[in-house]
Amino acid sequence: MESTSTYHIHITYFPVRARCEPVLLILTDSGTQFEYEEIPLAKWGEMKKTGQVTPAMFPYGGMPVLRVTDKSSEQRSEFLLGETSAILSYLEEILAPPGATQLNKDLPLQTRVRTQMIREASLFFTNRVWQLSVEKVLKVTVIRT
Repeated sequence: MESTSTYHIHITYFPVRARCEPVLLILTDSGTQFEYEEIPLAKWGEMKKTGQVTPAMFPYGGMPVLRVTDKSSEQRSEFLLGETSAILSYLEEILAPPGATQLNKDLPLQTRVRTQMIREASLFFTNRVWQLSVEKVLKVTVIRT
């Protein structure tokens, strides 16, 4: 695993849970420090109209965008990655997510992230059902045949 302390990681995306979610999960779960910038949809539209959305700033003209700056060199080199799958492939090379055991370490990063998302969704659903059952007694009709 490569040390990320010599790198500044910056993610740019909309303020919604969508294509950037797996990237945010893997960065957060790995304990990696990163900067997260949200661009509201209205501002994004203005940026496109005024020509601020260029390949130099937003590869493929979209988001999410990962900017990585090498802080160890004097010239502070920087590169950009666009698209979730490319970002996840890069992060797979530099991060070892917690919970990567001998059983699942050979799985692709996207598979590990999707598995984690399913676990979290399951926990959310279970907690929500429990919360509803505590708030009011759920009436269940039993049909016997």
